[in-house]
Amino acid sequence: MAEQRKEAEQDAFVGSCKSLIEVCKYRVMHDMIGGVNAGGKKWRVLVIDNRTMKVVNACCRMYDIIEDSITVVENIELARQPMPTIEAIYFVTPSPSIVDKIIADFKAQPQYAAVHIFFSAPLSKDEMQRLARSSVFPRIKTLKELNLDFLCYESNVCLLDMPESMVQLYTPDSAFASIVKRDTAQRIVSLCSVLEEYPRVRYHNDKKGLAKSIAVAVQEELDRRLQANPMKINQQTRATLVIADRTIDMLAPLLAEFTYQAMAYDVLAIQKDKYTYTFTNNQDAEEKKEVVLNDQDDLWVTLRHKHIADTITWVIENFNKFLETNKATTLANSKGKKIESLKEMNAAIRAMPQYLELLSKYALHMNMAHKCMDEFKARNLVTVANYEQTMACGEDAQGNDPKQLLSQLPALLSDPSVTPTDRLRIIMLFTISQQGLDEKDRATLFERAGLSAQQQALVSNLYYLGVTLNKESKKRKSKKKKRKAARPDEDVPYELSRYIPVTSTVFEQLAEGSLSLEEYPFVKEEVQQAQREAPTVKNLKTRGVSRWAKKEKESKVVGGKLILFIVGGATFSEARTAYEVSKKRNRACFLGSSHMITPATFLKDLGALSQKGK
Repeated sequence: MAEQRKEAEQDAFVGSCKSLIEVCKYRVMHDMIGGVNAGGKKWRVLVIDNRTMKVVNACCRMYDIIEDSITVVENIELARQPMPTIEAIYFVTPSPSIVDKIIADFKAQPQYAAVHIFFSAPLSKDEMQRLARSSVFPRIKTLKELNLDFLCYESNVCLLDMPESMVQLYTPDSAFASIVKRDTAQRIVSLCSVLEEYPRVRYHNDKKGLAKSIAVAVQEELDRRLQANPMKINQQTRATLVIADRTIDMLAPLLAEFTYQAMAYDVLAIQKDKYTYTFTNNQDAEEKKEVVLNDQDDLWVTLRHKHIADTITWVIENFNKFLETNKATTLANSKGKKIESLKEMNAAIRAMPQYLELLSKYALHMNMAHKCMDEFKARNLVTVANYEQTMACGEDAQGNDPKQLLSQLPALLSDPSVTPTDRLRIIMLFTISQQGLDEKDRATLFERAGLSAQQQALVSNLYYLGVTLNKESKKRKSKKKKRKAARPDEDVPYELSRYIPVTSTVFEQLAEGSLSLEEYPFVKEEVQQAQREAPTVKNLKTRGVSRWAKKEKESKVVGGKLILFIVGGATFSEARTAYEVSKKRNRACFLGSSHMITPATFLKDLGALSQKGK
């Protein structure tokens, strides 16, 4: 009875929670550590490996873990001192090399008094038998599969930590493709397990068949687990999982973006979500500080999807509001002057050391936003982005069909303020959006842009992602789309953000029940047929519509979770669409991918694709 009550409480928590981070934290803190503590709360050691360390760090703070009777966290892949009087909780990957290390911990003398082993994914029969025959077996008190084999990157975004997947999947005759497909499918199923879902599985019907092969593998594994552990399925709240590959939208990875997060990752030196900036400390000396950009920074969460112009305004306004509403800061800022610049903000922070941690976050984001604007001006992104948006949307800011895109391109490529990388991106975007180039025109553009042979090869490698390189005889017809006029006082006109990623359309049409069955079929034929017979609603055409356009009032939509997974990397603009549709439709929308990509990493991956077989 107690076990049933516990399961009911867990189901209620997972079902009501919209944050993937909170759901995963619950699994670590409640299901794993809390489950062990239920048998008697006492100090224990938490043993992790390099991969599960990332999993834990993505959803839990060290403070939370230590507060829950964990005396120390150790890495099984490093040398450790024996603690033969203390029990250990192992949260590790089920690989043969990790099983070797578990067995080695108890081969000579016991590393710990007893062990509670939780694997991040299913353990194979062979590895289970190895454990059963080893000296560790008598000391095992718990042996479970936690099924937590992915990273919670954000509240609505999960990653599989597979940054090499695009190269491994799209390189011709890749020896790693089958392994990557298998691992991808298993980790997607892990996500479904954590969300406690048996979803309807659909896939993007791409030419390569990549999404279909992974979707079929996911469906098979879901069916296997359902048969082993039957569960009640509420068809009204059942989730839908759509699996697509990078070819779903080839424009998104290359377009200049002007929402804060996407722009910062494009134009600033952010490595592994870490940003280093310089500030003036209380001794008037310059000091460097490294920060991590994640959901633990509330300001980052608030700002990341705002337009860059709105970001700067918001930071200044809210910094001043803090000064006005706090008595201590009012005394420190006795002149009552409004803060209007980064320099003034830094001076105010130095005058209030007791608020250093909080106010430094304002300074950080003011610094980042201003650096973004510096790049915007130096790289002439207003001209670059205007041209890019016209190509991507198939019309200019006034809604007119572009007549002379090709003839305008040489002048843009000759602009000295346009960087070599931006020139490369422009040519790629032209090739993708216009469905190819004449060989003569391409050679002329390469010469005008001054592209090296290596850069020219990147354009050719688009072929491996389904892009047509050579112009066909048939001309593409552009679709008319709504536009929003820019405000005259904006430094970055919203006309430069007209393009909406395809993921937004997919999420919207999933919520409406109007997503094309031909382009996104179900894996199971019976589900496909039932969907054909179901009543449909009008199709929402969101692609190309401004995010800042006035929205009509939407009635609340009740339904299951919507999960869109992109194999081969997802962009920050695509991640943003999960939040936008979640808010608009009152649905839990999640975006998953093998890893996050920026224009720079996308180009790097393109360069790594083999020329073999072209």
